[in-house]
Amino acid sequence: MPIEASSKVDIVTWLINVKHKWQDEREDHWANPSQYSFMREVLHESVHFWQAIGLPYFLQISFNAYKDFQRVRACAFQQGNKTVPLDLLQLEPNRAYFLDYQRLDHKYGELSGADIIEGLARYWDIHLCGLNHALERMEAEGVSRAEINDAQLRYGPFFLPDGLNYTDAALRCVFEHEQKYNKAYKFTITEAGEEAFILFPILGFLALSSGQESVSKFQRWIKLYASTKPFTIQRGNFHLAWEDCFEKAFRWITQELQEPIYSSLTVYNNLRKNMMGWGMTTPLPQRFGLIIGHGILDRYIQKYWQWMRAVHPSIPDEDVELRFHQAFCLPGNPIYRDQLLKEFHPPVILFADGKTWLDQENWGQKTPELEDELLSFGSMMGAAMALSGEVVPNSVKVKCPHTECPWYITKLCWKVARFPGRFEDCIMPNLYREQMNLDLPTISDWNVGQIERPIVKEHAHLLSIERN
Repeated sequence: MPIEASSKVDIVTWLINVKHKWQDEREDHWANPSQYSFMREVLHESVHFWQAIGLPYFLQISFNAYKDFQRVRACAFQQGNKTVPLDLLQLEPNRAYFLDYQRLDHKYGELSGADIIEGLARYWDIHLCGLNHALERMEAEGVSRAEINDAQLRYGPFFLPDGLNYTDAALRCVFEHEQKYNKAYKFTITEAGEEAFILFPILGFLALSSGQESVSKFQRWIKLYASTKPFTIQRGNFHLAWEDCFEKAFRWITQELQEPIYSSLTVYNNLRKNMMGWGMTTPLPQRFGLIIGHGILDRYIQKYWQWMRAVHPSIPDEDVELRFHQAFCLPGNPIYRDQLLKEFHPPVILFADGKTWLDQENWGQKTPELEDELLSFGSMMGAAMALSGEVVPNSVKVKCPHTECPWYITKLCWKVARFPGRFEDCIMPNLYREQMNLDLPTISDWNVGQIERPIVKEHAHLLSIERN
């Protein structure tokens, strides 16, 4: 059955939905994305996946959710009950993951974490697919060519004389039209002028890698750069300027300002250690085997580690903070883009006509069993989140069309990516029995997600990116 008609990435499972139908699969869809209009949605969501690998914040969200999935499984087995005793789950207070991604909007001054994250994703999908794509979409959405020409008069020419690269004026025009994405870039323009074209993607990425108070640091760094000009921005080709600025900005922040920037490799390594410690005190039988690493992200992080070992063979393992690979910061560079698409392509992309793209580079040859396994992972994660009582009822939108299903009211299927033609053929009941030792209750007064958990209210400030 086709999926819903929207493009999005699930920041817990990293399954990607694309609202367009898949055309005949061809290599140049990926090698030349500017030739295909639907590739902008694909690559926008892919940028979010690359953020998941390269930014500690997303790793923390994904890993916390996965750890709770394991806890639900452990608790269900140990108690031998048909429902999970919520007071025995030992859930941690930092539960940002249950919020819908678009609701990560806790305000700190002028910006939110989502403003920076989405602004970066839009910045890069424009570069990945080309400016003409963005301008064509503006026309398709009712912006006349005359208005676009007027914008060139206001901001300046869009393209540099060689016709290959474009200026900050073009991006300002696009962001002015797409105001959902423009707040962080507009802030950078206002404070730093046209140098925002280079500064925004670099300082945005580094701020999101800086630990706590990422939003405040981003704003402070931009203002500090504008007032002191601690380093110069290279002129000319912006691909070269990005890399030059990355090196200078990293040194400025870590050496002159003496503020830490954390590698996702370090953060993930610490998360795995914590999971291992918990696992040692929570024995499970083989069929409930505890997986120390995240079910989806683990193999990508391991590949990232191997990649950095090859690039920096002489650096000791404990110095992982030095291993920042620019590809995750600068995916708009064609060389980096090609590397990321080959080595770190999103695990699953679901298209609106029911077709699926699987990352065979990391998961092996595509088979129905492999596809079912990856899609089931998302379903199980959503189920565990609902069982733990950490889901805000009003935020859960169940897309299942089978309202007559006896389990529909439970909202346990809110992360199911595709639904069968008949609810009797649904995979969910067997997943519960096999993975969680549970038989789904069918009573009408099922209250999953209805239990008020004071721990969430008490730690509301932890639900923001500002505190991660």
